[in-house]
Amino acid sequence: MAKHAENTMGSIIFCAKWEEIVYYICLAIVYVGGVNWGLVGFADWNLVSAITNKNKVAERVIYAIVGTLTVAVLVLTIIFAARPNCKNDHTDNKQ
Repeated sequence: MAKHAENTMGSIIFCAKWEEIVYYICLAIVYVGGVNWGLVGFADWNLVSAITNKNKVAERVIYAIVGTLTVAVLVLTIIFAARPNCKNDHTDNKQ
């Protein structure tokens, strides 16, 4: 009999290990984007611009990725929080 997935983050329930990995990767990139905006607001220094050597195309690509992942985190949070507990226990390492 399979165990219910553990609720690893408040009301967010991950039914598979890949869901948790994707979620936290997206969340980490969103945090980096937030730090960049904080640096722009408080220190007038753009981390993305510094990393890309002021290459406008590269900056736009990075901003597009961060924006897309921000929406992904929002959608994934809503999906994972709204579903009932799963019967798939992702803590088992069965091959």
